[in-house]
Amino acid sequence: MSSFIDKLGYAKESLTDLASDIVNGKEIDASEETVKNRKEICNNCDQQKIIAKLKLCKECGCLIDVKTKGASFHCPINKWLAQS
Repeated sequence: MSSFIDKLGYAKESLTDLASDIVNGKEIDASEETVKNRKEICNNCDQQKIIAKLKLCKECGCLIDVKTKGASFHCPINKWLAQS
């Protein structure tokens, strides 16, 4: 499991990727099919943690429902990649 500092790094990387996509006019939302596939992977992952009905990734600390929707986001343990 990642440290708090590692999790901050993952969050910064994700937000930087998102900002870059917005500035460059790229699609920021992953396709519905991609989101569905990512959520399925996350739901079967041992790094998923549920707190008060929120699904979190223990590795990066992200909300799974948010993380899976960003086209440029990727799994920190490489179970799924950014959408091309």
